Amino acid sequence: MTVDLITLEILRSGLVKLTEEMGLAMGRTSHSPIFNEGRDYSCAVFDPAGEMVAQAAFDPLHLGAMPFAVEWALHELDVTSLVPGDMILTNDPYRGGSHLPDFTMMVPVFADGELVAVCANRAHQVDVGGSVPGSFFGEATEIFQEGLTVPPVFMYRGGEPVADTWRLILANVRDKESTRGDMQAMFGSLKTGEREVLELVRRYGRETVVEALEEIKDYSERRMRQEIAAIPDGVYQFVNWLEDDGHSLEPLAVAVTVTIDGRDAIVDFTGSAKQARGPINAPYAVTASNVYCPFLEVVSPDIPTNHGCYRPITVIAPPGTVVNPDYPAPVVGGNVETSARISEGVLGALAQAVPERVIAPSHGSFLNLTGGGHDPDAGRDFVFYLYREGGWGGRPGADGNSALFGTWSNDRQSSMEANEQAYPIRFEAHALTLDSDGAGRDRGGLGTTMVIRVLCPSLRLSLVAERCRSSPFGMFGGRPPEPLEGGLWNHVRFRLADGRAGTAVELFGRSSPSKWGDIELHAGDVVEYVTVGGGGYGDPAGRDAARVAADVEQGYVDAARAARLYGHLEATGRA
Repeated sequence: MTVDLITLEILRSGLVKLTEEMGLAMGRTSHSPIFNEGRDYSCAVFDPAGEMVAQAAFDPLHLGAMPFAVEWALHELDVTSLVPGDMILTNDPYRGGSHLPDFTMMVPVFADGELVAVCANRAHQVDVGGSVPGSFFGEATEIFQEGLTVPPVFMYRGGEPVADTWRLILANVRDKESTRGDMQAMFGSLKTGEREVLELVRRYGRETVVEALEEIKDYSERRMRQEIAAIPDGVYQFVNWLEDDGHSLEPLAVAVTVTIDGRDAIVDFTGSAKQARGPINAPYAVTASNVYCPFLEVVSPDIPTNHGCYRPITVIAPPGTVVNPDYPAPVVGGNVETSARISEGVLGALAQAVPERVIAPSHGSFLNLTGGGHDPDAGRDFVFYLYREGGWGGRPGADGNSALFGTWSNDRQSSMEANEQAYPIRFEAHALTLDSDGAGRDRGGLGTTMVIRVLCPSLRLSLVAERCRSSPFGMFGGRPPEPLEGGLWNHVRFRLADGRAGTAVELFGRSSPSKWGDIELHAGDVVEYVTVGGGGYGDPAGRDAARVAADVEQGYVDAARAARLYGHLEATGRA
């Protein structure tokens, strides 16, 4: 190594900082609440081979999968043909993408006529066409129903927009203005990254920066191998379950075998269910990303996250399965729902080796709710995408956090005010869900309850979710959350203006309460949108009486339930 350590660290931290600046630029110039408030996007810097060198604390779902799309695009479009001013776009799940709403955009960065880096981002577009507004069709049977597939294409060539490509994409979405604005925000963030990379080149020289990119990855690889070597060698197995695919109510296995062999790890999904008819198949890039994420959760948090972290981990996902489907299987739920089952499964296996480093599962679903229609007051069509936070699982020595997205994600809940301003809906409640935690020595966090009233004449609503008919599990004697209203855990229920109430199964004859599409609601109808908490960690009998009393006093847990689950009758004031 010829780059001194101080310069290497300055360059590494500078690259991380510029990805943060890319994200800030995108959020502040975007149109949709899922961008500017929900932060459903990620930014990273790659080397000319498509290997990720730096990222900030964005969405793990995106970041572990993005390298597959970047590498694929550079190969398919021929990296040697790129010139300054190019911009590439793709969303193809079978070319390293996650699901169709997630677009990956790339800008090659040239210095002295040589390609030195690639700035890239991945962001969720509120609509990409398909059968339903928002493109989350819970009853899809093929990817064509989920929206427009874009292979790697040029959106800018030599600094000039490729007008026909823009026109083609915008012709296939329902909310053209939001899509145009959000994609321009993505492009602007990449130009911010390009400018900052070139500033580093100007200050330190092209050869120094190029060498540093390799050294940064090599350092992370060495650290990751050291951490894996500290995990006891062995073969650890776990089977997690998807509750259904939206058509059949049969559960589907996500089988994980983790082999730790010295400084290497092999994660094998042989034994997982065959690919599903419905939209819960996870493309290979999604599966790999949700293997990397739990490994990063159990090792030292100060390892710089980049391609070097992934080198010691081999992911085996047999083709034709729910964790690596064959084209054209539908995949929109794989990135947001099956991803959680994969991550939980890997943690379930690792818990056998390093129990002190894992937490119990969270509420385990984004509860992806999309809707669209016409807003007569604004005089325009609209599309929205809502996703939900819930409770994290308990962990050694601490209760799970409440009202957060799952540990496999890093998004935020967009505010009620922003959504009410943008769409003809009104939020009538948003609160913690009482008694939604999994009991344990360290209990799970609480989920949340949201109540939404429809204000427009017609609203077409769709859902892709999980953990409605099944519960997050507890660990080491911890309990799962108990079912809520109607025997469900996470759920969406309706209170219609005509007095009827129930789930999509009860009111609209759908097969699954967690996956359905194109239900029409009307002004005055109400949607109850509920998540549970996380699983408990450790035997509830070991929970300190003072902690039980505090839960009851703060209104998190009902006194009668606390007495039943924990047995500390004196703490709850019950005889």
